[in-house]
Amino acid sequence: MRLSNSYQETKHILIIILLLTVIFSFNDGSEIFNASNYAINFILALVLVTLSILVHLFVLKFSGKHYGVSPTFRLWSLEEFINLHPVTWKKTKSFHANFSGPILAILITLISNGKAFFTALFTFDIKNTKTIGRPYANITEKEIGQIAFLLIFSHFLLVVLFKLLNINLGVRINTWIIVWNLIPFSTLIGARIFFGSRVLYIFTLTISIATLTLIGILSTTVALIISIVFAILLVALFLWYIESKL
Repeated sequence: MRLSNSYQETKHILIIILLLTVIFSFNDGSEIFNASNYAINFILALVLVTLSILVHLFVLKFSGKHYGVSPTFRLWSLEEFINLHPVTWKKTKSFHANFSGPILAILITLISNGKAFFTALFTFDIKNTKTIGRPYANITEKEIGQIAFLLIFSHFLLVVLFKLLNINLGVRINTWIIVWNLIPFSTLIGARIFFGSRVLYIFTLTISIATLTLIGILSTTVALIISIVFAILLVALFLWYIESKL
């Protein structure tokens, strides 16, 4: 199973890995710049970011194969937030349109001195032929939402893993990826989940926020148990009071 199907996709993968590495290694915690400390922090960030993106790609391709489609990993642009449609990367000539997201990510990192990070930088496309009554021939929006859920869940598992291994930078990287990609706008991963299934989105949002909040003050096991119970209760309330009335 190939993690990239084209030169364009490979280029986007490398851009994302490099960009996330730069912003997450920007502040190494030193009051005075030290080249050796920064180099060590950069290499650590590169390894953790690469691992996180490779897991993301594996889940994307594997789940896509399960549904009989071939998803494409790509950069996400702010133009898609404004115009609410994907940017045609191969046709557009505008540097601003293509790289507005990466530019914003760098600006936020610089302004915050490496304490805040913009990670809504990537999404995925599924190219397919439309059929009557369905946006895709071989896959439904619900199934696309399930693919998106698995992507968020993979980063969720990485947060738990890095927390157990006491690798704080790994926890930080995947936490920020989850937070920004849960936003249900445009073609972001969160929007794929929301429009595929509101119930699944509420469950994903609740368990993610609860776990990311509690994991810093409770043991990992206790945080997970409380988060799962809370997410199930919230979904049940949603189904009972809201969904049943629609």
